[in-house]
Parts: sequence; structure tokens; C-alpha cells
Amino acid sequence: MKTTKIIFLCAFVFGFFFCNAQEVNQKLLVKFDANELKEMKKTNLENLNFLEYYVSDALYFVPVPDKPVNYKELVRINPKTKEISENQIITKDDLDNFNPLEYDISYEPDRYTYYLAGNTGMLLVVPSQRDLQLGSDNRVKTLKLQQTQIEKINKK
Repeated sequence: MKTTKIIFLCAFVFGFFFCNAQEVNQKLLVKFDANELKEMKKTNLENLNFLEYYVSDALYFVPVPDKPVNYKELVRINPKTKEISENQIITKDDLDNFNPLEYDISYEPDRYTYYLAGNTGMLLVVPSQRDLQLGSDNRVKTLKLQQTQIEKINKK
């Protein structure tokens, strides 16, 4: 009997965390308002899934290598207007709380793009469009698998 209660409690906790994970990523709110995201969830879920992956898991920083690398300067913008922001100083805190929607970042169809993050000694790595889409698709598959597993646990 105790085991059953523990299983149900675990399922409830995992279900709670999973439901919260299904909420829209807060980083998207710098560019889209809640109504736009709600509409996107109804009409273009694939794009919303891509954006959530893009702002949370797709991009990463690496130390600037010793060998020459073709890179662009990372430029901060207003996400809604795309105008260049006055504050262009990029700090370690900016990297720790990085939101790609706040920067002028583009990606190529079949090759990675690199951006120098100010004087931090770090490069932002932006995967190719193909790899970004693949990563987004894999994230969606993983979330669906987790949901299926949780539903199975809840049925027991």
C-alpha cells in the first residue's frame, strides 16, 4: 500500500513538472506577447517548438580558439523593432542569462556561424538551419516520449 502511494506521489510530482515544462519559455516574451504565443501554439505549433528550442538549448558558447575563426560581432538589438541597442557592452552575466532574441543573430542553411561575444573571450556557436531543425524535432520527440511514460505511470 505504501509503495502504491509513493508511486502515485512520484507520478503527480513528475506530471506537475512536465506541465510546467509545457508552458511557454519566458525568453520568448521579449519578442512576442502572450496572445501571440497563444495563437502560435494553436496555428503554428512547429514554429513555437522551434523557437522554444532556439532560445533554450540550440546555441552555446565556447572559448575563442587559438586558430583563426571566421566570426561576426555579436550585436544587441531591440527584439521587437530590430533596431540596434545603445548598450553594446556584453558581460559574463549576459552570457549566463543569454537570450538570442535580444541579439542580431542569423543562421546559414548548411554551415555553423560564429559570433564574438564582446571582450568576454567567448564565441557564440550558431548551428546550421538543418541542425537547428533536427535539434528541435528531437526535443519534441523527447517531450512526447516523456509524456507517454508519465501517462503510463499514472494509469498504473
